Amino acid sequence: MVSKFKPKQFKHVLAAVDDSPQGQSALSFAIHQAKEDHAKLTILSVLEEDELPVTTRLDANEMSLLQDRIDKALMDYQQIAKNFGLKNDRVEKMFAQGDNAGETVVKDVLPHTDIDLVIVGAHSRTGWSSHLGSQASYIAKTAPVSVTIIRDKKISEDEEKIGFLNRQ
Repeated sequence: MVSKFKPKQFKHVLAAVDDSPQGQSALSFAIHQAKEDHAKLTILSVLEEDELPVTTRLDANEMSLLQDRIDKALMDYQQIAKNFGLKNDRVEKMFAQGDNAGETVVKDVLPHTDIDLVIVGAHSRTGWSSHLGSQASYIAKTAPVSVTIIRDKKISEDEEKIGFLNRQ
């Protein structure tokens, strides 16, 4: 029986991230996992439209600025992954919009990809999509693939001390 055991090796890892500390921990873990498994890495950020004021959603310029900010962060994350040894053709970025980050990941992203592992941070109180982590349990329950939820104990303790922070 032991001789038939073969560890799971993932082929395509999705890092669902935002700019929160927990999101950054998820990215770090995803880079490590992709490198360890020689897997492709897709770094995804979801802009949750439900969390935006109506005036922002109706202002094309404001939406464009938000999308540009997220795209710049995604490019930075992509470069970080490359700096840690992932090859250019093995790292891609992805942007999605939806009312709910968890549903967007499960219903809009996963069905159209070959992703076999989702890595997401636990709930965080900061970041442009501070609810992505709060959607981690939804993703874990409904995703048709393996899901890893990253909780950085130190970050969680620091956030408890600081309390809610203003989004930048």
